[in-house]
Amino acid sequence: VSQSRYTWKIAPSNKQLPTEIGKRKNIVGFVDSIQTIWLIGGTDEQDNLKLDVWKGRLNKLDFLKQQ
Repeated sequence: VSQSRYTWKIAPSNKQLPTEIGKRKNIVGFVDSIQTIWLIGGTDEQDNLKLDVWKGRLNKLDFLKQQ
């Protein structure tokens, strides 16, 4: 089993996710074979379940909420 190590830091304001996504935990994120990044669901700060799906391009920060 290979393990990956990640380091996180606060992004500059021009490289952050849209504020509409809000603070989340337990969000699912993945990148598909055509370099699209998907962010799905999670829970907000009050532990309310979020069912929205966001789609963006890897390293571009142009996320759109999917209908």
